[in-house]
Amino acid sequence: MPAPTKERESVSESHSPKDDLLWLAQVMKDPQNLPWSEEMRLKFWDTTELLAKVENGSHRERKNALALLGKLHGISIRNLYRCLGTAPSTIWRISKTFKEKGTAGVFRQRPIHAPKANDQKIKAAVFSIIHSPPSEHGINRTSWKVGDICRCLLRQDIHVSKKLVSKIIREAGYTWRKAKTVLTSNDPEYRQKLDRIKSVLSTLGKNDRFCSIDEFGPFAVKAKGGKILVGPKEYPHVPQFQKSKGWLIVTAALELSQNQVTHFYSKAKNTTEMIKLLEVLLERYRGCDRLYFSWDAASWHASKALQEKVRTVNLPDYRETSLTPYVELVPLPKSAQFLNVIESVFSGMARAIIHNSDYKSVADAVNAIDRYFQERNEHFLTHPKKAGKKIWGDEPSASEFAEWNNCKDSRWR
Repeated sequence: MPAPTKERESVSESHSPKDDLLWLAQVMKDPQNLPWSEEMRLKFWDTTELLAKVENGSHRERKNALALLGKLHGISIRNLYRCLGTAPSTIWRISKTFKEKGTAGVFRQRPIHAPKANDQKIKAAVFSIIHSPPSEHGINRTSWKVGDICRCLLRQDIHVSKKLVSKIIREAGYTWRKAKTVLTSNDPEYRQKLDRIKSVLSTLGKNDRFCSIDEFGPFAVKAKGGKILVGPKEYPHVPQFQKSKGWLIVTAALELSQNQVTHFYSKAKNTTEMIKLLEVLLERYRGCDRLYFSWDAASWHASKALQEKVRTVNLPDYRETSLTPYVELVPLPKSAQFLNVIESVFSGMARAIIHNSDYKSVADAVNAIDRYFQERNEHFLTHPKKAGKKIWGDEPSASEFAEWNNCKDSRWR
């Protein structure tokens, strides 16, 4: 900025708001021909630096520099507030700092503090706490809350907010999740039994059949709840206490290679019904080479009477006379109902025709179930290539054996 000359116009002591506004506008537009006051001449270097800040400074620095130049020019704080919109308290504060320390004090660089979220001491303290149970810190809880973590940090003389603790936890990839109840098998021979089933399925011949077997029920024939499409302000309900019209147990087998269901209705879950199912399947698959039975570890699925029946039907004389396949039992691991493929079919059936139902009699329920399985079987006979891929009746998983499958859907049973 060039030094002021004697030819520069002297500034009058009295200012109108309009004159002040015009002078401030000239500071920003044409500082070279700006009339200087006597005080501005006395503080030549400070004035020069203030003009430089007006031209090249940040928004905050420009406003502060204009306010200080206005004060040096003799503009009142009231008029500066009207022209610049800067609070009078701010103008008074920076004017005081300018008088005491000059421009260096007004525009000094503020120290930049590292965010607390990056403070390694605080982060170490947070994770030290959450890696231990709340009970070790005298808190009667089984899981942590952010407020509890803050209180534990306060005992270590670390003052932080809940927002900061949450940020540290989130940035480390931690989150609060509800634990899910998962289906697991406690069978010590789980892997061996699973590998056996996989081996059978991978080598299943064209004339072999593999059946997944289970029972559905017993379930009462009465009005059932469930998810249903309703109109505005419609709230479906089901009476809590109802008189049952009867009950049913569906004993069924799903043959995996053709995706066909064989079923009948039982009065109990016992060995007698399993022997009956064995005879029904032997008759249906007469002429086949092998018939594999896969089921869960229910006691009646492994009874001595059933084992004896299997030995009988496997005798060469019996097979030669009746032309029945050789029966081989391939049991599922204990507590592994989620691997039983027919559970997926039962879940789809329940969702399609049991939920939201109100059958008038047991016979009506039987007719609906029979029709469901008939239509399902016809579909897979017509579209054999889609067997195991088509989800019939919104079955929760494909009708195929896979270790990752969860065939049993608790929402539809």
